[in-house]
Amino acid sequence: MNENNQLFQDIKDYIQKANDLIEELIYIVREENDIEEAINLMEGVAVCIDGLYNLNFIKFIQLDEILSYRERYATTLLDMIDSVKNEDILLLADILEYEVMEIISDLNNKVEAINFE
Repeated sequence: MNENNQLFQDIKDYIQKANDLIEELIYIVREENDIEEAINLMEGVAVCIDGLYNLNFIKFIQLDEILSYRERYATTLLDMIDSVKNEDILLLADILEYEVMEIISDLNNKVEAINFE
């Protein structure tokens, strides 16, 4: 497997894992006020989106579509940072549930449909 294929597979695996764990993570944030894993997840998904952009998957995902994910995600990250700064854990959980979950699900569906090999 070449380097790009391996990187894509790692991104795909991470996004699938994030998609599988997001509901549990929302519960942890909302019920236990634990934000550490949410922050880790958000950083990881941001790296994945940038990785897809850097791999230049134009034949699989249109550039404007990748840029749209980056823009949506950047806006969402700013909202999450504000909620953390303001110690508003419920807002953070709501952002995860109503914005991040959708972004991750959409992205997961998109990368699952790609056969990069």
